[in-house]
Amino acid sequence: VAEAGILAFLLSAYTAAVSLRAALRKQSLSFFWLGIFALVYSLWNLFYLLAVSQRSLKMLSTTLSADFAEHFQLISALLLPYLCQKFLVSFFGRKNLHIRLGPWTCLSLLAYAVVLQAFDWSDRSLLLIVVGFFCFAGFATISLKLWRLIRKTEDLKIQTRAFFIFVGLMISLFFSLIGQIRADRIFGDIPLPYLGTLLSSVLIHFIFQMTLNPRLRVVRELMLRGIRVVFLTIILTAI
Repeated sequence: VAEAGILAFLLSAYTAAVSLRAALRKQSLSFFWLGIFALVYSLWNLFYLLAVSQRSLKMLSTTLSADFAEHFQLISALLLPYLCQKFLVSFFGRKNLHIRLGPWTCLSLLAYAVVLQAFDWSDRSLLLIVVGFFCFAGFATISLKLWRLIRKTEDLKIQTRAFFIFVGLMISLFFSLIGQIRADRIFGDIPLPYLGTLLSSVLIHFIFQMTLNPRLRVVRELMLRGIRVVFLTIILTAI
């Protein structure tokens, strides 16, 4: 968990830096929202790693550092689906992909604040489940919208891009779910692979490369390269 979290943090932070630099140079909203998404995701990896490390070391959960890390990683998890859809809308255009996650995100943040005031923060289990469900439901909705875009569009370039992101998102969601089950020991000490964060960071970087090189041939090369990286990561983890 620690090694994957550190690598995911570093790769996401690098992608955020180059995306925001490209946004300034090209005055592009796509690069801007991709950079913000990568930045928040890198910080989520960092604070999730801090929160998990403090729990595994059995440190006091009431310390300021532990509480801050836990709160920030949960709040950033609530923001990730909205930031993802902002990038996709700017990348594909509102006519091709229209998702409304803004009101639901605001409502979830408000509910999070109310729950913190109304309930004992020492019992994190229910809150973790609710935040996790919202995050996965948000990305599942985005995946469904992407699939509908793939089925309906006649533009080969848009179809190829959407398919690349759709496949990568489904793989990342699957392994992220498995990783969370392992990290939180929902079913005990089952030796499940923790690849979700690392694969998600690789996907974000490939999406940056796809945004930087919009030619169809380059997108297909990135798809093949991404598939090789996924299989190589799974094999190395299994070994």
